[in-house]
Amino acid sequence: MKDFMRGFLDGASTGLVFAGILLFYKNKMIMNNEQKLTERRIEISDERNRFISEQASKFSLIIILIELYIILLVSVFINLDTLTVCICIINSFILFYILSFRYFSGKI
Repeated sequence: MKDFMRGFLDGASTGLVFAGILLFYKNKMIMNNEQKLTERRIEISDERNRFISEQASKFSLIIILIELYIILLVSVFINLDTLTVCICIINSFILFYILSFRYFSGKI
């Protein structure tokens, strides 16, 4: 394994572990404080915040798909492996979108 890859994987895994620990303690502190718990419930269930989050997610997803298509078009001339990966990512997104849409349509 190359040094770069090893360092990247070590850094990414260490970052994820620390982020998980921090989130665990943050949630534990919220659960132990009734006032913070009530504030958090209101914040999560507020329709305005949910709408903003939904719109931000849609916009981010559109930007990511545009970037993937640009990479797809450029990779045709540079590297076919990148082309294959982009096609797989785009197809998996479409597949999971259709599956989750059907699943949640039945639930709601």
